[in-house]
Amino acid sequence: MARFPMLPLFTGSYLADTPNLELDEHGAYLLLMMLAWQRPGCTLPNDEQWIRKAIHAHGKTWKRLRETVLHRFWQQRADGEWEQKRLTKEWRIAEQKSERARAKATKRWADESHLDRFHTDFRSDSHRVCDSAESVNQGSTSNKNNDIPNAAAMPRHATADASIPIPIKRDSESVESLFPTENQNGAQTRPDVSREAKRPNGGADDPSKKLYDLGAEILGRGQGGLITKLLKAKGGNYDLAMGVLYTAKPKSNPREYIGAVIRGNEPKDDEVPWFKRTFQHGQL
Repeated sequence: MARFPMLPLFTGSYLADTPNLELDEHGAYLLLMMLAWQRPGCTLPNDEQWIRKAIHAHGKTWKRLRETVLHRFWQQRADGEWEQKRLTKEWRIAEQKSERARAKATKRWADESHLDRFHTDFRSDSHRVCDSAESVNQGSTSNKNNDIPNAAAMPRHATADASIPIPIKRDSESVESLFPTENQNGAQTRPDVSREAKRPNGGADDPSKKLYDLGAEILGRGQGGLITKLLKAKGGNYDLAMGVLYTAKPKSNPREYIGAVIRGNEPKDDEVPWFKRTFQHGQL
């Protein structure tokens, strides 16, 4: 199969160069151009017998076509190969376009591979958080049941305080720090388990630092205001804001895409990252 299946033919230039050709001479000329287009370097070999057989010419017909077509429109290079200058020029243009398209495809696949690694890490973190929440929930039920006589005979819903949500345990916290304690007056107090209170202050795992660093990498420095608007548009959810940035990164104009998300012009469902669809439909 030819490297470039389509042969560009500029009909105006062709007819202007071949006003005196006979019918069979037109056919021979077109056949030679097609044969050269399929060969490496877009040339004909230094073998007139090969050329004669390729266009199915014999005897006196070949002698005439060799003079009126081959020697008239083709030039023999120093290495003996035959080339048609305009045809060689178009072949090189097609080769350059092919190389540019290959480079773009390679870059696109590299960017998508980077996004896939983010998706994988995000799934792992989500599963870890869910497992931690389940562990805390089970520990809370066990601690409360141990304080009540004959707790095994009581229904589970009767031993849990449904009015107090169970917080998610983070790696740097102990389970005991998440449950109510009594102060000096005997009143129960609960630690502040909000995201703001538990966020590390500028450490390597600080979601705020990760978000703004990624924004600077994609948009450049001085775009903190835009990232803040994005975070606000996502209800303060750092994971969703990070997802928007990773989705915008391979696009030709990431700033325009992020601005559309901030304005509420969400992409179609098939363009929405998997993790956002997961949160929307409650599948996580």
